[in-house]
Amino acid sequence: VYPNPIKELIFISHPSSNYFKVFISDLTGKVLLQKEVVKGEPINIENYSKGIYLVKVTTEDKQTNTYKIIKQ
Repeated sequence: VYPNPIKELIFISHPSSNYFKVFISDLTGKVLLQKEVVKGEPINIENYSKGIYLVKVTTEDKQTNTYKIIKQ
């Protein structure tokens, strides 16, 4: 997940997967975005408030990772 910190767009890259399920939530656990994307597709978060968010990414082979991002 890059760039980090973020101003408006984030991207997801993975060495072997091209398709992802993405969940973006705030620190209270409230899901703000649930979306399916392909590698390199931008995800626009410019309307989110400044702060810290969690991005959960699940690959097509069901591997899940969670990343902390900072929205500026």
